[in-house]
Amino acid sequence: MGGTAGQRRAEKVDREGVKADVAAKSKTKAEDDAYWAAAGEGSKSKAQAKRDTADANADAAAASKAEAKRLAKVEEEEMASFGKKPATKAKKMTKAELAAFAEMDAKERIKAKFAKAKETKKEVSEEDYAAMVDVKNDNATEKIDASGIDEALASLGVNGAAGPHTPGHALPGTKNTKAAYAAFEEQEMPGLKEDRPGLKMSQ
Repeated sequence: MGGTAGQRRAEKVDREGVKADVAAKSKTKAEDDAYWAAAGEGSKSKAQAKRDTADANADAAAASKAEAKRLAKVEEEEMASFGKKPATKAKKMTKAELAAFAEMDAKERIKAKFAKAKETKKEVSEEDYAAMVDVKNDNATEKIDASGIDEALASLGVNGAAGPHTPGHALPGTKNTKAAYAAFEEQEMPGLKEDRPGLKMSQ
């Protein structure tokens, strides 16, 4: 939590010293007041008493301020080393790794060392990079540029994309759009009603 035992003892001695100084000053002041009261000065005036209490309060405030400064300095010293990671030790080699390392000749050791360093850096050779980048993406689809519904339907190859009143608009086996929709509805509605019985016709 904080510092060594010697440091804590020194802090305690400092605190006790500050307390002893304040107590000695107040005792001396009380003795002086008693002396002057006995010498015939009599009791202090209100202004003198007010000045004395203000002086005592100022002394106490200065002592507490000094203590706060000292504690802040101690905390700052403790926080200086907080959060620093300890140096990590190198991974120990197993007996099998040591035996394999001893059997390798110098060139093989250097190659193994550089290969291991390359793995840790995650660097890729030019050939590997080219193999990853130059592969054609077979999943890409052909892009369609259409600025309206009619163009989009035409580019998708849907019959009747030219409009509802043009010849050739009807789907195969029907004469017009209404008939095509009715045929679609007859075919799909039983399945939809079975899958989603809670839906209304407008949905």
